[in-house]
Amino acid sequence: MMTEIFSENEVSLAAEMLKNGELVAFSTETVYGLGAPLFSPESIQEIFRVKGRPQDNPLIAHIADLASAEEIATDLPHAFFQLAKAFFPGPLTLVVKRAPSVPSIVSAGLPTIAIRMPKNALARKLIFAVGQPLVAPSANISGTPSSTSAQHVLSDFSGKIAGIIDGGSCDYGIESTVLDLVSFSSPTLLRPGVVTKEELEGVLGEEVLIYSEGPKASPGMKYRHYAPKAKVVLLHDQSSLKEEESSYILSTSPLSVPHFPLESASLYAHLRDADEKGYSRVVILIDKELDRALANRLEKIVDENHCHQPIRKC
Repeated sequence: MMTEIFSENEVSLAAEMLKNGELVAFSTETVYGLGAPLFSPESIQEIFRVKGRPQDNPLIAHIADLASAEEIATDLPHAFFQLAKAFFPGPLTLVVKRAPSVPSIVSAGLPTIAIRMPKNALARKLIFAVGQPLVAPSANISGTPSSTSAQHVLSDFSGKIAGIIDGGSCDYGIESTVLDLVSFSSPTLLRPGVVTKEELEGVLGEEVLIYSEGPKASPGMKYRHYAPKAKVVLLHDQSSLKEEESSYILSTSPLSVPHFPLESASLYAHLRDADEKGYSRVVILIDKELDRALANRLEKIVDENHCHQPIRKC
């Protein structure tokens, strides 16, 4: 199979591929997604196969309008509409009750469904062209850094998927915030992202809990994610860098050795770059408080043996 690269003007061609049961990756404002029509279980099964994704890892349904949410979910709470008004389209995913018509493979058999409306106009144009919501987990081999450019997707899936819509680099470079509205006694943050806990609370007028245990209704909750082939080591003291000049270094502060800034938007791109350049070690220096989303991603990457303090404090 040859993987075709489509421009922003060729969305209709990519949509036809999706309608014909083939997989197409596309850009969003967060990361690139690997898309399949929500009501096509066979295509969704193919996503799990090519990604090497565990079957018990639920997917996110991407919609282009609110009417679609009411077709794939049931008993939508008032909080859903409050948050949709404030943050849709945008990098927020809301977990609600799944409609009976939605294939169970979408939600890994759970009675819930995760829904978001991408801010990226190209993504919404594609969804409209297909005529139904798209499931779209990150377009990368499971466990590896997410893709934030078409070239990243091609590196992982050349010859394995039908097409990629090249929408340039992603604006945020980190996955959406996921908030569960139905599985707990209060709205609960399952995955931090660009939309913060404080912003959510400001709209809802109530405290948002942070997940500790219970249903794992969101991608990225069960397995090690986002990790490069290189060994990732976390440091919290610049003096420890004396023997690290040969490592690929990401840092929250200026250093006297070659390094790159540690930022959410470029994290995955740097991890991929380290692998492409053949580095065996990636050193991450954190000497100040991190935002919740970046800390969460690092917790999925760094071996616990290499950080004896909480990530956000390292």
